Amino acid sequence: MKLYTLDETCLENARAGLKQPFSPLQLALSKLVSEADILRREAPESVVHKKLRPASGDAHDYYSLGTYWWPNPRRPNGLPYIRRDGHINPQCEN
Repeated sequence: MKLYTLDETCLENARAGLKQPFSPLQLALSKLVSEADILRREAPESVVHKKLRPASGDAHDYYSLGTYWWPNPRRPNGLPYIRRDGHINPQCEN
């Protein structure tokens, strides 16, 4: 965990900058608030909104796929997965 500290002068300067209509801080704050308002209107993501289901079939169960692990092309069910170093399996991003 990172700890950030600001001295009193820095905070006072930031507060003064926010009162200026076209200061970089005011523009950054306006952009941040605008983007936050857009995101606030979206439905929250849930762990059950997965494209793929775990082996149990229950969307509430956790699973993850290894980045470099692929279904075995020599087996009808793809098991066991095989490692293909340097080749990212796009399914792991779902």
